[in-house]
Amino acid sequence: MFRSTLVRLIVAMLLGDSLAGARTRTGTIVVLGGSTDKIVVAVDSRTNVSDGRIDDSQCKITRLRDRNLLFISTGTASYYSPSMKSLSWDAEKIILKVNGGGGPKSIRGLATEWGESVAGAINEALRQKPDSRNTILREVDPSNDGIVAGLFLGVEDRTLVAFDNVVEYRFGQATPDLKPLPLTGQMTFGGFGKTRVVDELLAGKTPFAKAEAQRWQAEARFRQRTEMLEKQSNGLKRQ
Repeated sequence: MFRSTLVRLIVAMLLGDSLAGARTRTGTIVVLGGSTDKIVVAVDSRTNVSDGRIDDSQCKITRLRDRNLLFISTGTASYYSPSMKSLSWDAEKIILKVNGGGGPKSIRGLATEWGESVAGAINEALRQKPDSRNTILREVDPSNDGIVAGLFLGVEDRTLVAFDNVVEYRFGQATPDLKPLPLTGQMTFGGFGKTRVVDELLAGKTPFAKAEAQRWQAEARFRQRTEMLEKQSNGLKRQ
């Protein structure tokens, strides 16, 4: 048993990260509306696993009840290495760990510590396992260099607050960039995460988008025909 486990471990290390079964979970589209009076958020339920699997049943909003805080991660939300499990990390598990450790923290402090912890885990994986770079950074968009981002939406001192902490890949390492999201008296909306998926859907660029557009058009035609028949039926009844 020990020998076979050792052989599998050595083979996995020799094969490299992707061939050894290392994987990431990516995705998440967030639409956020916020003002000084209320925050409205909608999140998709699809997770793309780097091994090709798709899970459409993911709940991506983490509620920290003791803080009246919602946490949502976008981008590469986790990394798992079967050959070196100690280097694996998960954005949601990290926020739960950060929230449970130490004394009371402000939401800004919680967001700061989360970003530093995620960046530290990523940099440690890149340092100890250089071939993990291709797995962890495979979804990084060159236009913004973001690996993973955390949205922190909550109430503090009877005031709504919102922060966005993007862990970026700059100059060969992961670095968090924490920014407050301005909330004014007027409700404003914005998109976070893989917003290009929405753009592709609206533009009908991908096979999935084209199929969805055809389905919507068919449904629209069916509704129009149904409404027309109902009007005709109502007209006959009046006669």
